[in-house]
This record gives sequence, C-alpha cells and structure tokens, in this order.
Amino acid sequence: MATTGLASVDLRVSDVLVSDPIFTPRTSVNVPENHKVGDKIFPYEGIGWENEIVGYRLYLDERSVTDIFGKKTPGIALDKVDYRNDYHSMADWGMDVMKVGPSMGVGGLGLYRGDSLERFGPDAAVSARVLKERGDSASFKVMHGNVPLGDGRMGQVDATYSIESGSPLTWVKVESLMPNATLASGLVNYEGNQRFRNSNTVKKGEWRYIATWGDKQSEAKDGLGAVLFYRDGDARLMPSVNDTYPIRFNTPSPTYAFAGVWEQGPMGISDKESFMAWVDDQQRKLNK
Repeated sequence: MATTGLASVDLRVSDVLVSDPIFTPRTSVNVPENHKVGDKIFPYEGIGWENEIVGYRLYLDERSVTDIFGKKTPGIALDKVDYRNDYHSMADWGMDVMKVGPSMGVGGLGLYRGDSLERFGPDAAVSARVLKERGDSASFKVMHGNVPLGDGRMGQVDATYSIESGSPLTWVKVESLMPNATLASGLVNYEGNQRFRNSNTVKKGEWRYIATWGDKQSEAKDGLGAVLFYRDGDARLMPSVNDTYPIRFNTPSPTYAFAGVWEQGPMGISDKESFMAWVDDQQRKLNK
C-alpha cells in the first residue's frame, strides 16, 4: 500500500489579518502572543501533516491538540486546503472527519493541574519548526514554553511529530522538564462510541494501547477509529473527562504513537472488528 515519497508537513502562515489572506509556506513560526482561536493566520488553524493514507493537524493556539483529516485520494492535499474551501465538507480528497470539542483530540498533549485534565492554555508560548518537509517520512517540532502548572510554576514541553509513508501512525517524542505524572494524552470519547484496550498481557516497557471505534463517529457520519500506543509503565489510564478517554504519563518525556482510521480511507477498514484486528497486529509488530 505504501507509495514512495508521500509523507508531508504543511506549515503556512498569513503575515497580516485580512479577510482574504495569502498563506505563505514557512519552515518555522513563533505564534504571536495576540493570536486567538479562529483569527485565520493559519489556513486551518495550525500545522498539518499527511501521507497517502491519512492527514492530521495540530492547533497552534491555546488548544495545542490534534485532529484527523480523512483522505480518499493518495496525493498530497493539505497544502491546498484552507477555511475558504470548507474542509468540514466532503471534497474529492476527503475532509476533516473528527470533532475535537473540549477533548485531547487524537493523541493530543495536555496536562493535569492537580486532578483536573486541561489543555496547556492561552498563557503558553507556542512555536513550531519543520524538520523534514517531504519524502518517505516527514517531521516537525512544536515547542510550548511558559506552560502554567497550576501551582505558580511554569513548564517547557517540546514534542517532535513524525509520520512515514505507508502507515497511519504518527509518532510523538516528548522532551520536557515537567514534574512526573503531569503530562497527559488521550482520545476523543464521543457518547456512544466503543472503547477498548489491549487484552493481552504485556511486560513493562512493551507497547499497549487504548482505542475507540464508532460506526457513525466521523463528521461524515460513518466509521472512524482512533488508537493511542504507549509503553507499559509510562502511563496509566484515568477516568474519562472533558470528552476524553485519557492516559496520564508517569514520565516527563514519553514517546507514544497515535492513528486515525476512517471508513472511506484506503485501508479498507469499515467496522470495529476489522479495526481491532489491525490495532492488534500493530501492537504485535511494535513488540517484536
């Protein structure tokens, strides 16, 4: 299924806030302090990345969590997408298929302030840098500075995101000086979706997962699955909150992976059983 060279990162920015902006490709950006959600300095509110199977975006604002673009065609699409061509509606290439709401999205980063699961918030300074724009793999780094911990202290969280051609998995490598058991991630927990986790026994350090499937979970009202892989011992499951099925990392610098699988995508997965079989197969490969 892999097609050589189809991984890509898309970072475009408008230098001025106008009604009909020109988005210019960048290799890096320091998000302005006065940037507000929806002010249209980015074509779809942040940075995007994709391969021939799936696309994602990360909101470069106070949310700093991730979303899924379902793809029906293998070619690079996101560099031609912006809010003016309504990526929430079906196009030839696909569409935005996940409603993030107040959640952690799919594998987004947040933190626990005390016992409360929250996003980094508007006080954090955000910047992004493209590391590898296009090829068999693509990657970028997002830096979050001055993240309020809720007790008067501030933290720094840097996360490197990478994707390869041939797999829907995005890998996330986090580097931070946050206190243990502060950082968190998770999956959107829609009402009525089906949640599951690996049923097999794993040893400490091996990969385990949480996942969701819903037959009408996507914004196209059809099947959508999401999975988050993390190492046993690196995180623990927490009670669902803020529309999120969360994990709380024990370590300040975890590595983990996530994926979204859409019914209309090229993988041919259209039901929970097929999705679970794929997830279990990925886990076996990771633990070889």
